Amino acid sequence: MTESKSGARWPLAAWLIISQLITLATLPFWLMGALMSVMAFDNGVEFWNMLFVGAVWLYPVWALGLAVAGWVAFARKKNTAAWVLTSLTFLPFLVIYALVVLG
Repeated sequence: MTESKSGARWPLAAWLIISQLITLATLPFWLMGALMSVMAFDNGVEFWNMLFVGAVWLYPVWALGLAVAGWVAFARKKNTAAWVLTSLTFLPFLVIYALVVLG
């Protein structure tokens, strides 16, 4: 996607910064959840427990990878990709919210 005006990219840059600040603010809560997630092994070590704990502990890697990919897409003027990549950072929270509300 190409932009006709160079100034039309500032909302995307603002969204990249704001979404990553929100993600940064979630890290203390992630740490508390990550430390509690190892209690999944209280009933023994099973595949699903390892999968759960691994998924919880990989959240910062997920967030950092998507942030870097979003900025790379922004630098390459792929605005839609940058928007989607930085918004995917919130996917784990949306899944958890859906499980709590719908489950």
